[in-house]
Amino acid sequence: MKALIDADILNYEIGYSCQRQDEVRSWEWCKNLLYRKIDLICDEVEAEEPPLLFMTTSPRINLHLNLKRKWEGLPPIPYRKLYREEMAKSKPYKFGKKKKKPFHYQNIVSHLLHNFDVVVAEDGLEADDWLCIYHTKAPPNTTTLCSRDKDLRQCQGLFYSWECANQRSIGPLNISALGFLDLQRSDKKGVKPKLFGGGHKWFYSQMLTGDSIDNIGGLKNYGPVFAFDNLKDCNSEYECYQVVKSVYERVYKDEWKVQFREQASLLYLIKSLDDEGNPVFWQPPVK
Repeated sequence: MKALIDADILNYEIGYSCQRQDEVRSWEWCKNLLYRKIDLICDEVEAEEPPLLFMTTSPRINLHLNLKRKWEGLPPIPYRKLYREEMAKSKPYKFGKKKKKPFHYQNIVSHLLHNFDVVVAEDGLEADDWLCIYHTKAPPNTTTLCSRDKDLRQCQGLFYSWECANQRSIGPLNISALGFLDLQRSDKKGVKPKLFGGGHKWFYSQMLTGDSIDNIGGLKNYGPVFAFDNLKDCNSEYECYQVVKSVYERVYKDEWKVQFREQASLLYLIKSLDDEGNPVFWQPPVK
């Protein structure tokens, strides 16, 4: 078993854990916390091999990576913007998501790059995409995808989300290709139902509800309850597609294909590459 770890999450989580208001812990303290967290994740998924970490590029991370490549005698890799930024037409992708980086953020990035096996998404893709690509091509039950990012539950196979603050741990659970949906209702007044799921059903539910974290708008009046009620009993990806397609046709009329394609391109995580190494994007399923 090998843990495939989302380092995009770790970089911020560990960084912010090392500071409280005006107090910043030492780098040595922060580094120890980083190692303890990685060890804990590996223990929880019963990993028998060293972990593989995944990180989305940025101009600064690209600089760190190219310094490492220079020391290894390799040519530099040019920085490239995310392809989703180019595909987003209705709303800017991840607009407003930027936040101040924790004090030790660059130390954490540099240390991971120099001391762990790290895949840096340098080709317009994100760490999420490469996590899914590696996870999908690995033999079944030999890797566990480890992240607190809900989007990664699209991927088939073993998934684990570690505990952090008020977020409980999830799994490891084995997600089938078709997946599942669960509507979590609260007894507290004013608390909206929360949708939880995985696989194709999770992807198509997001096609209705959107993803506010990444600034991907959903369809108004087609929230978690509607998604759950209309997708939970689907028996194939094609049935899920037909449900969501009918809603887009009703909402967008003649423009439904354009809107559907844009949303799918933003939400769908790449799971494979073609023979030339290019990402295989979402395509409508056939019956």
